[in-house]
Amino acid sequence: MNICKPTGTIWILFERRQRRSNGGYFRMKYLVTGCSGFIGGNLCRRLATYGEVFAVYHRQPPLALEGEANIRLVPLAQLETLIRHAPIDMVIHCAAVHPRSGLNAPAYQEYLWVNGELTGRVVEVANRLSATVFLYLSTISVYGEVTTGCLDEKTPFNAPDLYGASKYLGELVVQEFCTASASLCLRLPGVVGRSGLHAWLCGIKQRALHDQPITIYKPESLFNNITDIDDIVRFIRHLPDHLAQPFDRLNMAASAPLPVIDAVSMMLGAIGSKSRITVIDDSRNSFVISTGKLQEQYGFFPVKTADVIARFSME
Repeated sequence: MNICKPTGTIWILFERRQRRSNGGYFRMKYLVTGCSGFIGGNLCRRLATYGEVFAVYHRQPPLALEGEANIRLVPLAQLETLIRHAPIDMVIHCAAVHPRSGLNAPAYQEYLWVNGELTGRVVEVANRLSATVFLYLSTISVYGEVTTGCLDEKTPFNAPDLYGASKYLGELVVQEFCTASASLCLRLPGVVGRSGLHAWLCGIKQRALHDQPITIYKPESLFNNITDIDDIVRFIRHLPDHLAQPFDRLNMAASAPLPVIDAVSMMLGAIGSKSRITVIDDSRNSFVISTGKLQEQYGFFPVKTADVIARFSME
């Protein structure tokens, strides 16, 4: 009698647990796009500790990754050559155009091509690779101008800019066309790290290092719009065993928000900076990012805001 073998994410993950429990040696196979960027490059380096990484780049191969153990550099033009390495355990799509990409502000065609059309191409390859998990790194910017005091996954969009709108277009592509056992759009806050440039706290650190004056507004408002590479990697490692549903969208941020003045003062103290803080009046809304869904549905408890700042201060 033939008994059909169960399929889907739950069965695949069960098989992996069995292989581990039976003494088998299982190493993940990751495909990471955008490896020339800050997030993608750092993820490749860290994930190579846990398995084999296929690092996809667009223009020039990232010199920092050349010769790294367990990392294979793949030009975007040769993306389809990865089919012979199927199946892939996880595709992590980091490649994106944002307002500070390159020397000049990107044209709208670049936003649509990279954040929209390229996402479709990556999804198509992921489907052919029989990817188990497709992780699309999106952004809090999809919400546009936030007018509430607490941002969660149900917060309505409010006039997002071209970057936010094009990243949401990428989310829709993943939702509609990805056939991976599970796919997730992870909406990231400001990401800090050694070579990070674009998060608000990165600018604060640069000014602090040069003892330059620092301007803030609403000093007592709470702040947790931050994460770092360490916590993103920890979430990636956590995700396969805690998938909530076949497709989902999820916000990420640090836990235990701090008052803005405390966050900045902590940074200055850790660096030993002599920067002076000036408070100005500003009508812009301030908000915290809820991590309720992240904790309750995915069982992931992000690092505290103070701990992220402490790690970043020492890098």
